[in-house]
Amino acid sequence: MKKILSLLAALVFTQAQAKELDKYDCGQHYCRIPGNKSSGIFRDVLIKKIFDERAFKSGAGADYEFSFPQENQEFTSFQGQMNFAELRSFFPIFKTQSKGNSLTYLDSGATAQMPQSVIDEIVAYYATYKSNVGRGMYEFAEHATSKFEEARVKVARFIGAKKEEIVFTSGATASINLAAHIWADCHIGAGDEIIVSEVEHNANFIPWQQLALKKGAVLKRVPLSDKGVVEVETLKQYLCKKTKLVAITQQSNILGTISDIAGIVSAAHAVGAKVLVDGAQSIVHRKIDVKALDCDFFAFSAHKLFGPTGVGVLYIKQAIFDQCQLCNFGGGMVYSVSPEVTEFKGMPHRLEPGTQPIAQVIGLGAAIDFIEKNINFEQAQEHETALVLKLATALQEIPGVTIISPVPGLGEHNSMVTFTSDTIHAYDIAEYLSERNVAVRAGFHCAQLYHDKLGGNATVRASFTFYNTFDEVDFLIECLKKLLLV
Repeated sequence: MKKILSLLAALVFTQAQAKELDKYDCGQHYCRIPGNKSSGIFRDVLIKKIFDERAFKSGAGADYEFSFPQENQEFTSFQGQMNFAELRSFFPIFKTQSKGNSLTYLDSGATAQMPQSVIDEIVAYYATYKSNVGRGMYEFAEHATSKFEEARVKVARFIGAKKEEIVFTSGATASINLAAHIWADCHIGAGDEIIVSEVEHNANFIPWQQLALKKGAVLKRVPLSDKGVVEVETLKQYLCKKTKLVAITQQSNILGTISDIAGIVSAAHAVGAKVLVDGAQSIVHRKIDVKALDCDFFAFSAHKLFGPTGVGVLYIKQAIFDQCQLCNFGGGMVYSVSPEVTEFKGMPHRLEPGTQPIAQVIGLGAAIDFIEKNINFEQAQEHETALVLKLATALQEIPGVTIISPVPGLGEHNSMVTFTSDTIHAYDIAEYLSERNVAVRAGFHCAQLYHDKLGGNATVRASFTFYNTFDEVDFLIECLKKLLLV
């Protein structure tokens, strides 16, 4: 009888706690008490610990089944020999044909294709457990929350961060704009200086241009070296005590060149400036370690990483959490609300109000799984560079063609070839290739300012990744010669 009374007392306590914690809207962590339909919802580890201790004292013990994800070991890339032909077969789009030709997709710099495993994960969410995250108490809603938070852990491991430092957004552009609103807007004022490079994508230029106009700040553009990178010594000539932010791309989406981010960060920090890195292009071609780079913000999107569109990531260094203000408000980001005051969750959930891009986040997690299982960055770089060299060598033999992107030398890497023709407009070249089921990018690539420096002409860009083949390059060269050697 005494044991039964003790268990009943524990059950009453459990239900009361669950009711009290209900208002926290599921928080970061959650658990289900075995055999009890009423779940305890814990807003953080401290409350979980208190609940465990009180339940233990009441005689219920603390033997709960927690389903929130745990921290994992450091991300390690695939160590075997990559089979490029087999990897290509994992992408269903390459089984399609148009106008009698197989698809030659040379626009991964704009968006990469998705392997079947990523598609399957996204479909599984919609088909078998579609629900909101951090809210529902039913089983498959809890499963959705687990998958969502597991993806956050995967992203953190992938770039060498803590899961609390990973904020999900709708894309790299949204990530950069979020950094502008939560940090720059309250730390940059009249007379302060922001530095970007002259080759920035509009997504990493316009937000700072507009902020500078709003605040009366000064926006400076650092020129590139002859190799198409931002040299640290050149940057130092622009840095001063007024510099508050350096916003820089790691890998150019026009040139494919990679700047020394660690050196740039060190120089910027020396004058007290923060650094935001646009990693939209680099994230897919090399191992990223934000701790080694020491950057304050790092932005990228899933769709260039063999994942879905509609989701991006903003890494925020934990050391500057207390310097960030809130800018978007709604459900899912709060612990409690009263008529007078709102108590907000900690990072990163306080920056993720409302319903998140759940299927897309889960798809991003699946894309990282695919990379970890199949991709060795060094081998992929060697393959991409060989494709670039083959195309560049052929283009150099065609009269009137000018290659804009640097041709990689010994030990260097590039994943794209950007060029112009004196005789045929870039759009006409792209249209001609499209008729033969060859996909390239033509235009200003969201970087019109740098094109203006080059003379204002649109360019053609062929961008490569591991699923591209030498046969595709041969076919592209054949098509271009038929068009340009008339």
